[in-house]
Amino acid sequence: MKNASQSAASICPKIIATMATALLFLVTAASSAPPWGTPQMQPGIAIVTCIGPKKDAFGNPLPANVAYSLGLMDIRNPDPLNYGMRGFSAPLWTAVTSNGTPSLECHHEPSWTAENLGMLFGTEIDSDGDMYVAAGGLYPNQAPSYEFHRQYGVLGGGATDLSAAGTIYKIDRITGVPTVFSVLPQQAVDLGDGFISGPGVGNIAYDSDFDQFFATNMEDGMIYRIPAGGGPPSGTPFDPLTPDPGDPGMPPVNERLWGISVHNKQVYYAVWNTGYAGDEGKIRRVDLDATGAIIPSTDTEILTVPGETPGAPNWFAIHIPVADIEISADGQRMILAQRGQRDWGGGFIASANHAGRVFVAQWDTSVSSWGITNTLQSGNSWGRGETYGGADFGIEGGVQEELIWCSSADTATDQGPHGLQGVRVTDFPLVSAIVDYSYRVPYDPDYTTGGPDYKGVGGDIDIMQDPQDVRCVEIEVRDIECPEEEGAPFSIDVTLTNLSGKTVKYLWFTPCPVDELPGGAISGTPNPDDIIEIPGAGIPDGGTYTQNITLPTSTSGEKFCLRLTMLDSIGEECCTEKFCFDLPNCDCLEVIDQSVTCEPQPNGLIKYTIELAVLNLTNFNGSAGFDFAHATFLPPSGFVDASVEPSPNPIPPGGIGTVEACYIGLPGSICVNFAVHDSDLVECCSQEICIELPECGGEPELPDTCKLDDLIPCRPNADGGGLVATTSYTICNNSTVPRTYTWSATSIPDPACPVTLPPSAFSPASGTIGPVPPGGCVTIPIQIDCEGLEPGFCAAYQVCAVINPDLEPICCTGKIFAPEEGTVVIGGDPIEPVAVPVGGTATTELFLENTSNQLVTADFVISDTAGILGVRENLADAVSSNAYRISVSLDPGEVHPVDVLLTRFDDGTNSPDFTSLQIHRLYGGDRVITSERLFSVSVRLSREGEVPFGIRRIALLTQPEPLLELTIATRLGRTYRVRESIDLIQWDDAACSVLDGVINRDGTFTGTGGEVICGVPCEVTDPRRFFMVIENP
Repeated sequence: MKNASQSAASICPKIIATMATALLFLVTAASSAPPWGTPQMQPGIAIVTCIGPKKDAFGNPLPANVAYSLGLMDIRNPDPLNYGMRGFSAPLWTAVTSNGTPSLECHHEPSWTAENLGMLFGTEIDSDGDMYVAAGGLYPNQAPSYEFHRQYGVLGGGATDLSAAGTIYKIDRITGVPTVFSVLPQQAVDLGDGFISGPGVGNIAYDSDFDQFFATNMEDGMIYRIPAGGGPPSGTPFDPLTPDPGDPGMPPVNERLWGISVHNKQVYYAVWNTGYAGDEGKIRRVDLDATGAIIPSTDTEILTVPGETPGAPNWFAIHIPVADIEISADGQRMILAQRGQRDWGGGFIASANHAGRVFVAQWDTSVSSWGITNTLQSGNSWGRGETYGGADFGIEGGVQEELIWCSSADTATDQGPHGLQGVRVTDFPLVSAIVDYSYRVPYDPDYTTGGPDYKGVGGDIDIMQDPQDVRCVEIEVRDIECPEEEGAPFSIDVTLTNLSGKTVKYLWFTPCPVDELPGGAISGTPNPDDIIEIPGAGIPDGGTYTQNITLPTSTSGEKFCLRLTMLDSIGEECCTEKFCFDLPNCDCLEVIDQSVTCEPQPNGLIKYTIELAVLNLTNFNGSAGFDFAHATFLPPSGFVDASVEPSPNPIPPGGIGTVEACYIGLPGSICVNFAVHDSDLVECCSQEICIELPECGGEPELPDTCKLDDLIPCRPNADGGGLVATTSYTICNNSTVPRTYTWSATSIPDPACPVTLPPSAFSPASGTIGPVPPGGCVTIPIQIDCEGLEPGFCAAYQVCAVINPDLEPICCTGKIFAPEEGTVVIGGDPIEPVAVPVGGTATTELFLENTSNQLVTADFVISDTAGILGVRENLADAVSSNAYRISVSLDPGEVHPVDVLLTRFDDGTNSPDFTSLQIHRLYGGDRVITSERLFSVSVRLSREGEVPFGIRRIALLTQPEPLLELTIATRLGRTYRVRESIDLIQWDDAACSVLDGVINRDGTFTGTGGEVICGVPCEVTDPRRFFMVIENP
């Protein structure tokens, strides 16, 4: 969201333009103005991105020069008849509709093609309506029956050009002509299936306060600041987590950034993580200074995105990051759109269906924090949501922010159509679920509820907001106090946020006209009832102010509405807004304070001690009142004793006392009816109260986790029986108390593995594990009988554990397969998963067995799924790589051992409990190299060990001579070399001098076990420079 330019006379609403790209890439269009005229981007118009398919809806070839990857769509006036039920008869808002509703107009310029612009994802719109789209490389190339144009744009440099991979394009709001706006640095890496280029840009956000842009970069996990006029990014990019070492390709998953938004001089951004429970995605926020530059010291985590349950039916998504963030005009609501990523084979990670949800988060002013309130599993949701990573607020009935649109697969059925889904905000589920009714707009009018099912096609969506419909003030009733004595008024604190675009000098609270009152509400005259002057210069745009008003006692128990008018210094009206609130009944009680303490329980629940300070108001209206001798919490579920006695006992009318109760449950908010009674249980009254139950221990407790070996081949049983597969099942207790788990194994359906295993195939099939100590893990072997598995077939299974029937099970999945006859079979024999400490190494042994009767020469690639580990065979290999390639020649029947040395690349911050070590076999053809995954076992990412080396801080000193100071964390006795680059491609040794230290003759320096300051000469006018530090054993 961002400000849009507009002149105003007597009114001054804040102008917000949320960009959105709506894409119908298959519909050709001549170069002309869109049906809604010019400018092409107007409030309510959507902009959508995607990857261009190689076939149209009927299977006909579609060359790259006519396959669109960008389009505009007019979704300003949806017909309510199209808000229909899902299923094969679902109404679709298309150019040709079955229900006779108006056709949907979409628009493409001839230059918006896969050839010219390439794969696109991120979108933005500035205050003038100019549009911006960013290259994005995380799209699939092919799947059964279809293919995409997986290439970057020739306008940016070429299909695999690194500049094109990092290009952000500007689309002129009048002509629609695209130009290169800015380029983020990229490095060449194998993105899978032989596509060598950079991973692309994450997303882009416009900052209306400083007229600039910020963009996340997939290549290095940094945020770049871009001036309004475009060109190279300005200043030093912000690297919020572990400093990027400069290696090609995306950083480890816990260092990757994607979604980004700017609101009220603050940048919000999303950290990938895996998106699963225990490694949930995070939303962070960082402030801007008076010049619009990021202040790194203000970087903070503000929200945890609900994690997916391991083993959930989501088409084996390995990562579920938040790709898009949108913030409402008043700054009180946030949309988060996920984009599932799966392994398409050969280590090729890209977007797909069945693992993307849309979350709505709300700002809670009472605790000054964000919290998730609603969760949509978009589309027909075969798995856990179909969102493609884009979402934004939309218009319905001329009212802004009534809808939330998202890019989605399978919007009506499990076959499609892929496109946009619009859901009313009031219909968004409180708990994660699909919705039956919504608007559905296919990416192409020829797409139907029966397909085509082009998995992974969709990109981002943004919608320009109508500046005339944005609220000019956010009003919150912070505190309502009952009268302290009979006849006294209510005291109410009203906090307002000025969104008018002007400085507010005067406030005026007035009664609300009768025809504007909601049903059952009343209005009246507040005090003060005259114009209120704000002290000093007034309330600046974006500023907040709290004003106390009072209301007469006679309004007790009513919904009350007022109007607030804001005026500038010359008395010109800025805006008038209505606000309503509920006044409590003040003839019973008032909870004037509450406190909660907690104690973890071995069964995973938490014991909460709740203490309430209660004021007896039963004598409020002049009656005698009654004593409080008993207190009851209803409903009683969860309370150890729902009926308790107060202290002192009784609490007399007008007196204050305390009530203490014990509740056993889980963190979150509970609302109960709190009833008080006299000693004879004759007189009573009650009031609803809400109590926030916190995480126990200060910091949120990580959920327990489990891990299975992902892919294990069936091999002959050692006792001479048939084929079996032995997997390692590990359960980790992340709580502060010992826990015992009850577990069971079962076969599960999987589209790629149709074989169902009988319960008797598992040995054992169930049992108990524990007690597992706090912070500890226990591993057990499970043997699986492969009888019934024909060569080349596989079976999927799941192991779930519980510590209490009331808690969600902890589940993880794995696969076994029967190798083809005569192939190379890979195995390992660890008793439990190898553990790699932070900053350390570990060794594991694998076996390559030639089961054929011929000599086999083969190439294999060993890697880990999280991108956290470096792989090599021994210390003689100079460098650990995320993907390590070996070539072997195996005699018939030979078993070749491979000792694999694993090195941790991360510093342990936000790392998952496990990754998987996987092996792919490479097959070379005349033009294409393909791969097949043959083996994948668990690796424990231990939280023990020492923090590894790295550049921690960079400072520029200008006196007495320009000097860059690099603060480098080192390990005792190791030697280090600093290298620099201006383009992330060519690296040279830096002329580094060490403060209070010695530079070795080869240009390295020796680590101290602490931080070492390295000075590098520079000039203030030097171009941008990048640094890396290399550690030698």
